[in-house]
Amino acid sequence: MRIKKIAVLGAGTMGAQIAAHFANASIPSLLLDLPGLAHAGLEKLKKLDPAPLFDTNLISLITPLEFEKDFSRLKEVDWIIEAIIEDLDAKRTLLKKIHPFLRPDTIVTSNTSGLPLSSIALEMPDEFKKRWLGTHFFNPPRYLKLLELIPTKETDPQVIREIADFGDRWLGKGIVYAKDTPNFIANRLGTFGGLYTLKVMMEDGYSIEEVDTLSGPIVGRPKTATFRLFDLVGLDVFGLVSKNLYHNAPDDEQRELFKTPKLLEELLNRKWYGNKSGQGFYRKVGSEILTLDPATMEYRPQKKAVFPSLEMVKPMEDPRERIANLIRSKDRAGSFLWRTLSALLVYA
Repeated sequence: MRIKKIAVLGAGTMGAQIAAHFANASIPSLLLDLPGLAHAGLEKLKKLDPAPLFDTNLISLITPLEFEKDFSRLKEVDWIIEAIIEDLDAKRTLLKKIHPFLRPDTIVTSNTSGLPLSSIALEMPDEFKKRWLGTHFFNPPRYLKLLELIPTKETDPQVIREIADFGDRWLGKGIVYAKDTPNFIANRLGTFGGLYTLKVMMEDGYSIEEVDTLSGPIVGRPKTATFRLFDLVGLDVFGLVSKNLYHNAPDDEQRELFKTPKLLEELLNRKWYGNKSGQGFYRKVGSEILTLDPATMEYRPQKKAVFPSLEMVKPMEDPRERIANLIRSKDRAGSFLWRTLSALLVYA
């Protein structure tokens, strides 16, 4: 194994957790960010639920450092993962700054959620581009198996194979190869699905609890469903991802859907970003989890979603059977699932 030590640039929600997952595989890392932020990122790791580390003692494998001041230490690592804000100019600037400190064999990748990899590295030397690609981890990286690899036309095939093999064998990831198109595969479909679901909720008067009940385990998806997932990922991140898709996919037949909807815009204006800010579509107060009422923008106690068809399909173990029966039902559950699932499948 050639990759024995890595560096992560950016100690935010994803950067720190990516470093933690490498620590789970006994791979030491350097975690770099603006002054004080790498230490703060490590402190947050200790409080996250679900826990990003197998064992809290593994945090000792992560060394918190500072941008600029500690760039010289990048010579120690075999792989650098960029995980800063989803801003094209910021990413380009960072690559230029670290370039003088790189070994000629160091692999550099980006954890961007959907910015074009070729555009990020546009102004970098040809030799750099051979060792450059996208490695899109999903939140939380310890628990979500998917790892999208996004090579550019210039990426050396041997580098692609090396990262894919390491991701599979050492990080336990399921590797999916994506083209360098806006938002790649998962976020392209996920952004459409999320925004279309939000549209159906507002048009047809579903509550947040109803949507999460209908888009979670009952249809074979995780318990985070729709709005809990938004809060987990971060509404600021979701807003940037959808904006990126709107600007970079001018020929997409559903482009207008990717404009920031009014409800999401209001949440962003209030800085209600989800879990990272303490409130989003949900808010935890003591031991109680409250739900946002979009009509009033106030939080209220949760209300259990009740649909006759759900009781009918609960005994069915196969999610395919449950979905087939639900979309044929004549209640509001059937209407919701038909609208959202059919639209997603047509878009895919």
